[in-house]
Amino acid sequence: MEDVFHRLVKFSLSDYMSIRSWDDVEVAVIEANGYFLGEVSLAREDATRHDRQHAGITWKNTPSYFDAKGKQSSHFTF
Repeated sequence: MEDVFHRLVKFSLSDYMSIRSWDDVEVAVIEANGYFLGEVSLAREDATRHDRQHAGITWKNTPSYFDAKGKQSSHFTF
């Protein structure tokens, strides 16, 4: 599963980065040159379909839709 995650991140973002993750914790360190655009604010498995994952991104200083707390965020399903 770790290899699939690494390939998904590199496909989505860039090949010019390093990704470190561990099997025993739900943490990933992604390092690259660039700008900090936001942070992962939600990561969970779909309760009805275990082949899906939900991710939420809270953006930093970008126009987007606002969540209930007034932060700019987007949600993705993989």
